[in-house]
Amino acid sequence: MTLPPSNAHLMWAWQCHGFQPDVTEALSGLRSDHIPVPAPGRGQALVRVHFAGADPVDVKVVTGRYSDVFPVHTFPFVPGFDVAGEVAALGAGCSKLKVGDKVALCLGIQESSQQGAAFGPAGAFAEYCVCPENQISKVPEDVMLSRVAGLPLAGLTAYQALFTGKGCSTQGERLGGVTKDSKVLVLGGNRGPGHLAVQMAHRKGATVTVTVPPSCIHWMVYLGASRVINFREKDWVDHLRGEDFDLIFDCVDWASTSDEMDRAAEVLKPGGQYISNSNSVLGRQPRHQLQGEGLGRSPEGRGLRPDLRLRRLGQHLRGDGPGRRGAQARGPVHLQLQQCTWAPAA
Repeated sequence: MTLPPSNAHLMWAWQCHGFQPDVTEALSGLRSDHIPVPAPGRGQALVRVHFAGADPVDVKVVTGRYSDVFPVHTFPFVPGFDVAGEVAALGAGCSKLKVGDKVALCLGIQESSQQGAAFGPAGAFAEYCVCPENQISKVPEDVMLSRVAGLPLAGLTAYQALFTGKGCSTQGERLGGVTKDSKVLVLGGNRGPGHLAVQMAHRKGATVTVTVPPSCIHWMVYLGASRVINFREKDWVDHLRGEDFDLIFDCVDWASTSDEMDRAAEVLKPGGQYISNSNSVLGRQPRHQLQGEGLGRSPEGRGLRPDLRLRRLGQHLRGDGPGRRGAQARGPVHLQLQQCTWAPAA
């Protein structure tokens, strides 16, 4: 194993010492502690965190709202799942990475918290974290780490919903399958997974329709949407009824009732997919021919293979627009938020 410098045996980290249902109390209860640097095990890498992505799911974790899918067996723990940084050390059996590589990774909500996991739970809000090598992607040299910190979780969510990869729903059903002939509707294109899904589907050649608030209309056109609906002025179901979409990707948890699932079926072709990045649609029985699915884990029990495909999709990151946010980890891990968005290359 290649070790980091000998003076790096301690690090600063934000720690959660117990779930607090109140959001304000949960966030103010996080403490910046001096704790040991974790050691990478076999097949794992120790990553020096340059930036950590802050996602809505992090709030749900520290408030205990995700305790069913993110069971914490011991406190305190370090929250956070998205990381951009560089490899500081490698455990035995690693072959893809080398010390000094620029990387991005998602620690995995379920992967890092399952009983017997050799890393985690979570761990991004610290100066160092440990992650399995097969969950880490290299970052191209000409891409700034500050631009990818908010990409892994949202990007993998969008990619899984649209293109399946190795993913499946929590019920074992295949997801996505978007092609150049597909018609895709993204609900909440201004959200993290939503604005990435718009770009991915557009780059694939699909026809993309999106719902957003009025302030984001021009941004969606820039990202590749062929039609943008201001949801504050129009009911998208009434506006799109009978258009036979292949897939609806819900990034706002719109279908909170079975009646709403039924209404969504009015704009889908027979057998079309309604995929939500919230698992709240699972278990419902829509009366129409509709597949209602929430995002889940791969058949192998891991998340999607985290190949962000920055080059294959021909995309790069820009520093403008209301996109994902990266929190810089330096010294006592001050959370210095920066905005970034993923945009098609010129």
